Amino acid sequence: MLIYERKSKKSLHEVKDGQTNLIDFRSVEKFVPDWIRKEVVNDNLLFTVDSNLYHEHSFGLLKAILKNISERMLYSSNYD
Repeated sequence: MLIYERKSKKSLHEVKDGQTNLIDFRSVEKFVPDWIRKEVVNDNLLFTVDSNLYHEHSFGLLKAILKNISERMLYSSNYD
């Protein structure tokens, strides 16, 4: 998932002609190119679909069912 937000906002360092200036991050224009925005939206949609298909509770249920089946098969094979 391509979402990132920095927890502690620090000033940006601008290096121009060998000199370093500090710029407040709030003064910088926020711009995201369309191709990056599309990639982020697409990745977020895929993440949502994947998280619904492969939810940990579903895996837990499937694991419990398969474990139960395998234990029953093991117990029944010992008594045949």
